[in-house]
Amino acid sequence: SIINFKHKNSDLVCYTDGSGDNMDTSLPITFSFCIYDQKTLIHSDKNICKDEINTTIKAEIMGINLCLAFLFSENLHNEKITLFSDSKWVVDWVCNNLNWESKNTEAPYYNSFLEFRKLRSEFLDIEFIWIPREFNSVADGLLR
Repeated sequence: SIINFKHKNSDLVCYTDGSGDNMDTSLPITFSFCIYDQKTLIHSDKNICKDEINTTIKAEIMGINLCLAFLFSENLHNEKITLFSDSKWVVDWVCNNLNWESKNTEAPYYNSFLEFRKLRSEFLDIEFIWIPREFNSVADGLLR
């Protein structure tokens, strides 16, 4: 599978996740990440955001941002990195640099998106891949 292939051929493999309530955007959102060196978990973390307006998309982007910020702080931005997310929208629109002009700059996730773009520019060899939720159980489990 692509997951096993990436674990064997990347220096670091990361899984990110986010969780929120789109019906009540005043509720906090949570986000997490796990980093593996081959098949060994080397670091994981989770955080919470209590902004006035939160969405699941914002949570997913913030999970990626938390992971990238950690990698950068540990001077791991020159490694060959694969990052998996179970949010197809985030991988398609944010990580793969698809056209943003059609998106609303007033969206609650816009600042997180800008932070992602800034962090992303610091990495030399990083690939973002969408995976089904059932393959993201470690990062998802941190949120529960």
